[in-house]
Amino acid sequence: MAETAKPQSFTDVVLLRTGLRHDVDHGSRAKARAKSKKIGEAFSRYGGAPSPAGLDPSRFSVVQANLLAALNHDLSAITV
Repeated sequence: MAETAKPQSFTDVVLLRTGLRHDVDHGSRAKARAKSKKIGEAFSRYGGAPSPAGLDPSRFSVVQANLLAALNHDLSAITV
C-alpha cells in the first residue's frame, strides 16, 4: 500500500515546532538557510509574515486560530 502525503498543516506544525524548539543553525549554512526559509514559509501561511518578529503580538491568537482551522480541515478530510 502506497503512503499518501501528509497534509500541509501537519508538516507545518513539525516545521514550526522545529523553529521554536531546536537550533536550526547547525549543519551547513545552505541547509540552515533552507530550513529557516521553510519555517518562514510555514509561519507566513498562518500569520502573513515570514517570522514572529515581524508580527504584532496581538495577532498571535489569529495565527493560532488559522493553524487550528487548517488542522481541523485536514483532520476532517482524512478517510480510512
